[in-house]
Amino acid sequence: MEFCPVQNSIFYLNHPAGCGIIGKKEECTMNFVELRELETERLNLRRVRFDDLYDYYERLGSDGEVTRYLTFDPHQDIGESLASIEKTLERYEEGGCYRWAIALKEDDGIIGIFELLRFDEAAESCSFAYMLGKQW
Repeated sequence: MEFCPVQNSIFYLNHPAGCGIIGKKEECTMNFVELRELETERLNLRRVRFDDLYDYYERLGSDGEVTRYLTFDPHQDIGESLASIEKTLERYEEGGCYRWAIALKEDDGIIGIFELLRFDEAAESCSFAYMLGKQW
């Protein structure tokens, strides 16, 4: 079996023997790997956790400007943010969830969320969504 050169990415294309890297798309499949944490000089991209609840609510979920172009209305209370975090944690357990908390290294507080979604094997692509607190 031959693998795409990007196999160290979030997902890679598995090409059956003989298909070749540029082979027929219908013969290739996308293989998803576990969510990996990423690090920059100032930020950590990591899994969302229960202890992110306060930052998630205050900096992101309850702010109408931050959520303006997203598919949900601003959270009216912290319970809605808790439900969102619980759903994310369930999706991690099911596999195939690529949602990162964008956390400051200095205090590990989250300032945003970044997610890959709508994977399209035929087009070898996906979409992404993000929300970032106004201050950042």
